[in-house]
Amino acid sequence: MVNMLEGSQSRSSVSNPMVLSEPDTGLNSQSEAPVASLRSWGGFAMDSEGFVDTGAWLGWLGAENAPWVYSYSIQKWVYAYDPGENASGVWAYIMGASSVAIPVFSPVGGTYTSAQSVSISSPTIGATIRYTTDGSAPTSSSGTVYSSAISVSRTMDLKAIAYKSGMNDSSISTATYTIADPMKPSPFNTGPSGNLTASGGMTITTDGAVIENLDISRTVSIKANNVTIRNCRIAVTTDFYGIQCTFGYTGLLIEDCEITGMQSSGVYGSNFTIRRSYIHNSGADAFKPTENFVIESCYITDLGYIDMAHADGIQMIVGSNGLVRWNTFDMKPEEDNFRNSICIFVSTANGPIDNVVIDGNWINGGGWSIQIRDKGRGYGVPTNVAITNNKFGRDHLFGIFVADGSITTHGNVWEDTGAPAP
Repeated sequence: MVNMLEGSQSRSSVSNPMVLSEPDTGLNSQSEAPVASLRSWGGFAMDSEGFVDTGAWLGWLGAENAPWVYSYSIQKWVYAYDPGENASGVWAYIMGASSVAIPVFSPVGGTYTSAQSVSISSPTIGATIRYTTDGSAPTSSSGTVYSSAISVSRTMDLKAIAYKSGMNDSSISTATYTIADPMKPSPFNTGPSGNLTASGGMTITTDGAVIENLDISRTVSIKANNVTIRNCRIAVTTDFYGIQCTFGYTGLLIEDCEITGMQSSGVYGSNFTIRRSYIHNSGADAFKPTENFVIESCYITDLGYIDMAHADGIQMIVGSNGLVRWNTFDMKPEEDNFRNSICIFVSTANGPIDNVVIDGNWINGGGWSIQIRDKGRGYGVPTNVAITNNKFGRDHLFGIFVADGSITTHGNVWEDTGAPAP
């Protein structure tokens, strides 16, 4: 060991410790530092005397009194919990660079199918961060000072730098975010797959139950919390609903299902999320949601086989907190004798409606493709409704949307040309 440390200051002659960051324990001297029972530090094995050899990276470290660690390269103690090899603030201090740690993005850069809320942080306490979104390099005097999470709704490069008085600026950190359209739902990428086992209707009363790989012939009623229905076909002809979740339970998850044949609606109720499902051949509607629902990546078509039906893809007449995204509404009026009426109908017929987001869908058909209406029964107009980033077809009778009151709209385009719509 002596030969390995030749030319380095010995541990016995170390001066007062240096503090990297204020320790939670309030420790401020080596004498108060606890002796660790660690057998490794920073991912490197510790020998019997408490030394860690990081090789050409940081050289030898004395870690027997971790979280106080002695660096032989700068001959100083630093206070640092065993942070793993990626805690750049610790390593910068140990190496004597006196540089601010490089900023960190969360979530990390990558490809996403929806807007991301990106936060930026630096392990260096008290550092200020500046960032850019136009590809230019930020400096300590240029770029936007970071204060809160950044909404990334388009493909971009985020670049950030951190700086602090008395220290060198950090290196520039770059993250590329690609916001890609999800795959357009169709009959070929939604619904169940594989062999299904025949089953009758059922009432689910066990919390956390998982129903999967079934061919179900009657209504599924949900009277439990956190139920999952996965990879099932629900084909009913004598019942009003495919799935009924009107009983006050929460956490229903429906994935990769086909729901068909019902007289009134494929899914009726609240507190559910449905994904990648194929809803068609309904006597009336595909969905009758009320509150706390997410409908995403589904294919909806061929509604209204009952004479005189007012058949809507989504018919919401009371409630709140709905997210409708990445679905295909293929509802040409009077096609194949189906009475497709409105792709998405939001109307205060039975009570107030608030907070409905319709984003990133492919919407084609209906008289009006979307209607946002005050029914005139004293509940007022639906509030906090957003219609954004949708692609519209041209197979409607009157227009793509009509609304009573104020709604938020942006990013909507014609699917065939990409031009702004309407």
